[in-house]
Amino acid sequence: LNQLTWHDGFIPANEIWSKLGGDKGGSSVKISFQIVNSVKPNSVENSCISCLFEAPDSVLNLHLALDQYYSCACSLQKAKWKECSIRVFMSGDYELLCNIYGISGVCPPGLHITLGIFQRLFNLLEEKCHQL
Repeated sequence: LNQLTWHDGFIPANEIWSKLGGDKGGSSVKISFQIVNSVKPNSVENSCISCLFEAPDSVLNLHLALDQYYSCACSLQKAKWKECSIRVFMSGDYELLCNIYGISGVCPPGLHITLGIFQRLFNLLEEKCHQL
């Protein structure tokens, strides 16, 4: 509990950041949860695998795996802990994020641009986390 950090102001002092993300490796997909306010947020010790399945990371499979957590993530996003707001971010590679957000086929360029910007900002966050 007394191990949280705000990474020298990178994270606002009144927020707890968490990320829910997926990683496809080989024939399996792992869904994990991490608290970004930890000293080494990307380390194995700070990752909690909440779901693991042997299948492609298709839209259908991601829905089957993640829909059960939707209400929990929404509740968490509205919750407070010791006066700190909790923020939940999705993480993963571009393909996984497109599948999660339902971006496929022909769509307005703004959606891909927005996701591309989000991915760039998230990559910067990941880079900062790895530097810690």
